[in-house]
Amino acid sequence: MSVKYWGDPVSQPCRTIEFVLKKLDVEYENNMVVLFKETRTEEYKKIHPKQNIPLIEHDGTKIWESNTQCRYLLDTFEGDEDLLPRSDLKARAKIDALLDWCGNSVRPSLTGGLKKILLNVKFFDHPEPTEEEKKECMDSMHQIFAEIEGYTGEHDFLANDKMSIADVQIYNEVMLAKACLSLTFEDYPNLEKWLERMAEDTIIKELDDVMLARLKELS
Repeated sequence: MSVKYWGDPVSQPCRTIEFVLKKLDVEYENNMVVLFKETRTEEYKKIHPKQNIPLIEHDGTKIWESNTQCRYLLDTFEGDEDLLPRSDLKARAKIDALLDWCGNSVRPSLTGGLKKILLNVKFFDHPEPTEEEKKECMDSMHQIFAEIEGYTGEHDFLANDKMSIADVQIYNEVMLAKACLSLTFEDYPNLEKWLERMAEDTIIKELDDVMLARLKELS
């Protein structure tokens, strides 16, 4: 197989890469690397010195950083241009900007907050955060939810009325926070409808179910 993949579906960006591979119908070697456990091993360090996931390899070249992996796979295997345009650079720029926003703002706020509130305590023996620290994390999350509410009030998905890879990446961030912190979104009706539209995709739904099963294993 020309494509190899290392990841764990409990990880948000891993689910995005699995979505892309499945959507492209690319045959690939799927290597499960358990987050927080096998990612720390010397064995995995030999494969990927940074020891993070997801990791892909194509024709002998290893590629990390999930946004880069998305762009590479969708460009190389000529994926649906609704997911990531190639011929319309202005449309492409909107998706790229949202992917950058995910990396620069969405993930630091949602996953960063989730780590401080829950994951660092559970997996890294950190002390329980104070109520003030929890509130600060939740305030940052709600700022992101409010921004998504604004985007999805203008059209069905974040960039336009078609699902893009930026929707998938950001959806996965929101869904893990929702699942781990039992979040509800009554105050964000557009965001709620967007989540429902995203879950209509059969691959998204399949990966959501796998994520929830992995969370049960970790609990």
